[in-house]
Amino acid sequence: MHEAFRSAIEACTKAGGIRNVFAEDCHFDSPDLDMAMRFKTNPARGGYIENIYLRRCNVKTAKFGIHMTMRYSSNGAADGEAPPRVHNIDIRDSKFANLTKAPIFIEGWSDDAQITDVAIADCELECTKKKAENTITNAARIKLLNVKVNGKVLE
Repeated sequence: MHEAFRSAIEACTKAGGIRNVFAEDCHFDSPDLDMAMRFKTNPARGGYIENIYLRRCNVKTAKFGIHMTMRYSSNGAADGEAPPRVHNIDIRDSKFANLTKAPIFIEGWSDDAQITDVAIADCELECTKKKAENTITNAARIKLLNVKVNGKVLE
């Protein structure tokens, strides 16, 4: 992807949801990329993001490496009565360089509406911040397998 500020996965623009996505050997070259792998939705939209499989992706630079949120809002209207389902996401064998904000950001809606069953395996994320902080809230069954941030394996 050249000259893009967003990535390939953006689910909140789909009213029903997005499922069964397989992508591999992707190269993200844009110097203006906000979020390399982005998953966004909110309870005002409902729906689902499920069965997403991404592998062997290479990101040159971005603000965030992997960004998932169930609290997306472009106009302040993220509340609603239809909590979405975000689950079964597998990201592996990928490299993320020059991340300026955070390597991994995973934010579910609440204890009752969590992002679940995410596997991130054999990935390298390089953050330009001295202290690269990951955020994982309102999420369950998140597996980080051989994931390195700035050369250190995450526990």
